[in-house]
Formats: sequence, C-alpha cells, structure tokens
Amino acid sequence: FDGEPTLGPVPHVSDSELLDDFKRGGFPLNRFTETPLSGPRLDARVESDLRSRLTDQVDPNLEFNVVAARAAADHLLCAPGSIFNAQRLTNELGFDARTVKRYLDIFHRLFLVWSLRNLASSPTRQGYQRLKVYPVDTAFAVDAMRRAGVNPLVQREAFGALLECYVTQQVKASIEWSETRPEAF
Repeated sequence: FDGEPTLGPVPHVSDSELLDDFKRGGFPLNRFTETPLSGPRLDARVESDLRSRLTDQVDPNLEFNVVAARAAADHLLCAPGSIFNAQRLTNELGFDARTVKRYLDIFHRLFLVWSLRNLASSPTRQGYQRLKVYPVDTAFAVDAMRRAGVNPLVQREAFGALLECYVTQQVKASIEWSETRPEAF
C-alpha cells in the first residue's frame, strides 16, 4: 500500500508449485529451515502444530472435547473462505449450535482461524452467521484436505478456495505492515 505496484508480465507458476507453497504455509518453522521440509516430514510438522493447539489444556475453565474440537476444526479448515453456518455444522457433526460457536471462538483465540465479514450482507445483520472463515495458515487447510482425501489439483474448487485464502492472507499482512492502514477487513 506504500509502494509502487510491479507492472508487467508475471512469471508462470504451475498449480503444483502453488500447492507446494500452500503446503509450507507461512509459519517460520515451516518456511525458513536449513533443510526445506517437504513430503511426510512437512505433513508431520503441520499436523503436530495443529494437534498441539487443540489439546484438553486449551483453557482449564472450559469444557473442551478434543475429538469434537478437532472434527469441527477439520470441517472449517477443509473449506477455507466458506461462509460459517453453525446449523450446517450442527447437523453434520451432531453438536449443539452453542458448542459450534464456542469452538469457533476458541479457534480464533488459538490463532487457528480468522474471519472476514461477508460483504454481501449488511454489517449490522452479521454475527457469526455470515462470516467467511479462513485458516490462519494455508498449511492447515492443505493438511486438513489431505487427511479428508481432497486433492486440490483435481478438485478445482478446493484449489480455488486455497488460492482465495492465500490472497486474503497476503492482503491482510500487507495492511498490517502498511503505514497507510486501510480498513479492508
């Protein structure tokens, strides 16, 4: 927002190269290592990071079911940028709607997901009902998709959701670093 945009042709990047970048995500431990992680080692690192966030020690004052929270997290992470629908999650996972909303609150606090207001609805009518929910890191989404058997290179909608997630993360980061501080989100 403070610099000049780069104009001109952009070098071609294949979908598989983009997916590899999404798999690494943006966390420094996955991105900046002496020996770049890939394959099963990278999968294990991302899985471990996710598992360490979703423990029964999240908040001793909350009743927290690790298995239920993981199921809710996986559901949200497999659909980056989707509109949050507590009733759908309630029906598909068999949870109470209050539990689903509570877990979404916890996921925000655990730096697992972030939300963007849906610009199609008026802000006064939006609670959690119309938020678009994104994983904090694309690596979480790719990992959840991998475990669910989703191949973004074949299932183009999943690839598009990952690309949308990546772009919104980059815009959000640029806003945070900018001296201009636009309010896009």
